[in-house]
Amino acid sequence: MTLPAKFKGLKGKSSEPFMVEVEKSQIRRFAKAIDEQSAIHHSEDAAQKAGYRNLVGPPTFPVVLH
Repeated sequence: MTLPAKFKGLKGKSSEPFMVEVEKSQIRRFAKAIDEQSAIHHSEDAAQKAGYRNLVGPPTFPVVLH
């Protein structure tokens, strides 16, 4: 995969952290699509019991935000 030209100058640079609000249904849909079975991706209760505020996106989920 070739990196788009607009991103080439960003290699090695960092930025301030930021938050993106994602609909819970999209997290569940993505988790189901990749067959991610961990309850923290499907159940708000399970995620909260594990110490998270809400559902957790699977590690590969940020790719869909691009």
